[in-house]
Amino acid sequence: MAQVGQPTQVVEAQVVEVVEPDQEDVAPQEVTHINPTGVSLGACIRGVHIRLHWSMFMLVFVSLLFSLIRTDPWIVALFNFLLDGPILFLTVFLHEIGHVLVTLRLGGEVTDVVLWPGGGLTVTGPNDGSLRNDFIAAIAGPLMHIPMTIVWLLLIVICEQSTDRDRGDSIADAPVIFFWNLALYALRLNILVLLANVIIPVFPFDAGRILGDLLMMIGLSISTAAKTTAAFGVAVSVLILVLAFYSESEYVPIIDILLAAVIMAMSVSLFFKAHNGRLKQDIIFGRPCYYGSNDVGVGGNTNDELPAGNEMV
Repeated sequence: MAQVGQPTQVVEAQVVEVVEPDQEDVAPQEVTHINPTGVSLGACIRGVHIRLHWSMFMLVFVSLLFSLIRTDPWIVALFNFLLDGPILFLTVFLHEIGHVLVTLRLGGEVTDVVLWPGGGLTVTGPNDGSLRNDFIAAIAGPLMHIPMTIVWLLLIVICEQSTDRDRGDSIADAPVIFFWNLALYALRLNILVLLANVIIPVFPFDAGRILGDLLMMIGLSISTAAKTTAAFGVAVSVLILVLAFYSESEYVPIIDILLAAVIMAMSVSLFFKAHNGRLKQDIIFGRPCYYGSNDVGVGGNTNDELPAGNEMV
């Protein structure tokens, strides 16, 4: 699946003093902190700690367990292990690395990257507060899926040219069929994560930051940008519901309905935060970089020691 994603534990908000130059002290602001957890894989790229959330291991275990009830269980188990293990890890990791490299390039600080099945979480420190830089860092993650998609598409083409594949072929029939299916599912995974992070404008996906940055860069106030983003989120949730109920599937797509409900709830919450002047409590629009030209009070957090968390793919 922002500077990217939020699968980890969110600890309770703390209160800090916010002081504007040449102004009186203002009311304390709630700041959300993220406590990165998971199995450490060590540090790379200027000391950034890479961690695997426990749910990554749980997903592989459940996937292997369900493989045992399928025809050709050991082949299916290998297929599911590769897809839900190394391929998913690589997909999420490269997405997050896109955020990390661009953030560091723009002078920001990155402390931790936590990977989980639904995406990743990048924990960053202060940057220059530029909307333009925030947009560049936000879009960098989704853009990483373009070269990955090309690689998997090329592998599919190579496999198709190597055999006469039939719809009834099983992954156990031949290695080329195995790898064709693996590449196809990896391709779908990358497309899904890419679309989610440019279409679903709610935390923890990147689209909320991308759309918010763009709207404020063209001159909208922060509250107007937030309300517009919220309205877009409501529209996306309604579209998902319509597609869910009118799909030709034989079963009710529960996952799609739940996703639509979550997007709707978070979008409505964002709208009322903007309407009631409480945007500083929002995990996306409450960040300091959004307060360069705000219309809802003084700026954001100025405590450089407190890292800010961003998105899940």
